[in-house]
Amino acid sequence: MNREPTTNAWVRFHPLTRIVVVVASVLSLVLFAGVERVGEALAHFSPGGSFEARCDDLPPSEVTVRVVPPRVLENRSTPAEALTRLGEGAAPGERTIGLTLANFGHSSTFEMRGVEDRRGGRACVRPAVSVHLYLKPLTVYVASEYSGDPCRARVIREHEERHVAVYTEFAGEAASRLRASLAKAIGTSPHFAADVGEAQGNIDRRLGATLEAFMRDAQRELAQRQALIDTPEEYERVRTACLAPA
Repeated sequence: MNREPTTNAWVRFHPLTRIVVVVASVLSLVLFAGVERVGEALAHFSPGGSFEARCDDLPPSEVTVRVVPPRVLENRSTPAEALTRLGEGAAPGERTIGLTLANFGHSSTFEMRGVEDRRGGRACVRPAVSVHLYLKPLTVYVASEYSGDPCRARVIREHEERHVAVYTEFAGEAASRLRASLAKAIGTSPHFAADVGEAQGNIDRRLGATLEAFMRDAQRELAQRQALIDTPEEYERVRTACLAPA
């Protein structure tokens, strides 16, 4: 950002979306309720086998994290006074002549594959988690007062492009970190619960806590990285870049 200094902003993520699919019952145990020994024997001859065997045969848990390529928009119609209010944090006497605003967030879903033994009051599931990280809208503002000045507009835009690079580079780095955190949260073993609904709730809470911690860390790290660009020296460079030599 350029503040005669500037600023950046982020917005929290969308909530987790839950999708539940592919949950099978251990039919042999349900059909032969009350005849435990027969039920257990028949379970070994059923296509899916026993409850424990079918849990072990569930597809492995999966975590996929992708970054949606950002589209950078440019706005040269907003005056510096409005940008100063939009960016916030300006000291008295300062005005914002360039600004980068980004909504760094995610959309997330998970699917569960599992087995439910209703008679035994037990279920096991393994989740497949998919997360898309995005930066939208990602907007670069150049104050309208400078839109007709090719030199100043170029210098302001070049400065803001450094902020854009921070966002895009961070999103790429964060994807691998988030993937590792989610994989640790859900583990590799089946999740056991009294029923599928309870299993879904347990997994949802784990994923929600992991994503919330990730976004808190992202807010702090992005602010630190952006602050390294907006130094007094950089502001002075931008201010004097287009002055005529003495």
